[in-house]
Amino acid sequence: MANRLEHRLVAAANADLRRHRFVAPVDVLIGLGWLSKEHAEAWRRRRVPYLEQVTEASLGKLSSALRILQSWAQSEGLQPRETIYVSWTPSRHRLRFTKTGEENLERAYRTHWISPELIEADQQRKAEAAARRAVLLADKLEAVSRAAFLAHRMTAEDPGSDPELRATVDQAADDWPGGAGALVTAIADAAPDTFALLAGPLSQHPDPAVALAARRAAPEAGQSRRPAPEGKTRSRSARPRKGRRRRQR
Repeated sequence: MANRLEHRLVAAANADLRRHRFVAPVDVLIGLGWLSKEHAEAWRRRRVPYLEQVTEASLGKLSSALRILQSWAQSEGLQPRETIYVSWTPSRHRLRFTKTGEENLERAYRTHWISPELIEADQQRKAEAAARRAVLLADKLEAVSRAAFLAHRMTAEDPGSDPELRATVDQAADDWPGGAGALVTAIADAAPDTFALLAGPLSQHPDPAVALAARRAAPEAGQSRRPAPEGKTRSRSARPRKGRRRRQR
């Protein structure tokens, strides 16, 4: 009986994995025929108090299915991600899966098993979005910095004296993952040429994390603006001409 259940469950889970690149216990229950889509929707709309009330399997079978799913997912190298289920109603009420609300069972139901390829693609998408945002912030900071110089509010002797530049950095760092230091590093990586102009003022920021990140990133940003070595750019006239005999010593 257990082998038959495992075979059916793995088939349903594989179908969901091919379709979505992740597996959710609720979808597996639908694939097994233990939960109709109509009942699942009624649960999502809070027309039933908890999911197990409208399933067509005993509590013992449901528990076995959750254990088999977890074991199979781990053997396939899938990564667990807890998902908060909320109702499809204006109140967005958090939904329950079991009558008792037992935490281990609730967690097993709300855990999705994610393909590593999907995680990698999501991380790449987030990194690209962060890089684009960092470039925009770098341009904004450069504009603020240049305006401060033109208004004589910032001088070469006191590059960190402009409060507007500090305020712009602090405001952008409020919702940046990792805080202000991570923001400065991201700007340096995404827009090194622009950051080379900002490194001095930012290294004088009163926040130690910002100042340290700016000083660490400044040498790398400066390299992107450094001219090519003289030996690689010498003019044609400096090269020995063909046919000219070398002077004998």
